[in-house]
Amino acid sequence: MDEAAENPLWSRLDFVRDGHIVPFDMEMVFGSPSGQLAFLEVVAETLSPK
Repeated sequence: MDEAAENPLWSRLDFVRDGHIVPFDMEMVFGSPSGQLAFLEVVAETLSPK
């Protein structure tokens, strides 16, 4: 995300300007099945109404 933040095109995207970015640890996406489940839990928690 640090490299993307330095890119002027990135900052012009509507979803970036409006703060609709949910950063997460990319290591959860690659690797073991337990990593995949952890990623899905993060997504579910982020999207669930509070």
